[in-house]
Amino acid sequence: MRKSFFYTVLAVTGMMSVAPAVEPVLDEAAKMSILLPYATVPKEIVDTVGKGRIDDGVELLASHSWRTFDEAKREKLRSMYSAVYGVAGVYDGNDLVAVRKYSPRAHKAYLIAYHREGLVLHSYKLFHRDGQWHVMGMSLDDDLDDLDASAPVVYMAPQPQLALRPSARN
Repeated sequence: MRKSFFYTVLAVTGMMSVAPAVEPVLDEAAKMSILLPYATVPKEIVDTVGKGRIDDGVELLASHSWRTFDEAKREKLRSMYSAVYGVAGVYDGNDLVAVRKYSPRAHKAYLIAYHREGLVLHSYKLFHRDGQWHVMGMSLDDDLDDLDASAPVVYMAPQPQLALRPSARN
């Protein structure tokens, strides 16, 4: 556990002692659930489908959807997941990479699922109503152009070397 630079002063029978304050240690999922309370649902859906449990992923999406899911919609979603994940290869996790906040109640979350054969971009339209976040729509894509404007560019080109002047020793 990390030591804190903040100390709590305790008064015990007139004596003062200093003890380190305890800071909560949060894992990535806990931090995300505090900052973006809806983000755990899309991550769980992507993880479930990525591990080959397509029917469970469809039911999970249906249970968090604002719209009703009849059998035709479920079958369409199953076939879409099967087509994409059938060629994507071995699943290796996912990351929430961007969130677009259109209003306090309407957001769009972008997740990338990592596979041996490539990346799959998931986007979820989310709507807050009655104290809960609901999925209004989702899409899958293997093209990351949607995220180009929001992803930072890190230049990796080598820096030019400074030319050294010859010393003036004669």
